[in-house]
Amino acid sequence: VNSGAPELALPIFERGAELGDIRAINNLAGLYRNGQSVPKDTAKAISLYEKASEGGLPHADYNLGWIYFGTDSAYLDLPKSRAYWQKAVEADY
Repeated sequence: VNSGAPELALPIFERGAELGDIRAINNLAGLYRNGQSVPKDTAKAISLYEKASEGGLPHADYNLGWIYFGTDSAYLDLPKSRAYWQKAVEADY
């Protein structure tokens, strides 16, 4: 969250995610990925990013690419990383 106030963004992103807003889902995933206002949970972040990706948000594909590239070594999967980045590129991200 660029504003420096993730605690203010959390309830907004949670509500948006409940309503199915893919940008809110992607942003909520970022909070979990970075442990901002919530405990760090990469598995939950991946699940949320995948929902946003399935909804057609290329930024989620980009984020998944970074996770699988090894920013968290527990999730290193270079073929998956490449596939998500390719999907983002094909969407002109």
